[in-house]
Amino acid sequence: MVKGRSSHVESFITGYATDEWWSVAPELHRLGLLTRVDVASLAAYCQAYGHWRTAEEALARMADRDEHMHGLLIKTVDGNVRRNPLVKIAADAAEDMLRFAGEFGLTPVARTRLAAGGYAQPSSPSKFDGLLGDGAVVPMRRGDGKTSPPDAK
Repeated sequence: MVKGRSSHVESFITGYATDEWWSVAPELHRLGLLTRVDVASLAAYCQAYGHWRTAEEALARMADRDEHMHGLLIKTVDGNVRRNPLVKIAADAAEDMLRFAGEFGLTPVARTRLAAGGYAQPSSPSKFDGLLGDGAVVPMRRGDGKTSPPDAK
């Protein structure tokens, strides 16, 4: 949904992450909140969503078979009881997902912050327009710290 790449999803985004990408990317693009430089952050959000959903579904399947602890605890090989690792995986993924979601205004609080900040597409040219060209990454020359376009010699 990024300008010039309307049907592109990063190749490593699969499963539920792909579904989430196509669920949010078109609207973020329409609102001007998704540009070329935001693709990695959106990919990270989608991957976190995919991990969270996969872990939660696995926990739900375990809960169906465990009427006492609902899959929250497991027995180890030596018979000890410990927290199911899926609980930590789901919690960590949810934390990551919410952190990235906030960057794109995908939570009620984040939308409030965007509204309070008066986010809007710039209506007049900025002194920074064209600084990054068309959004492509501009490589650095080794050693001198100066930037140059990819075709410069």
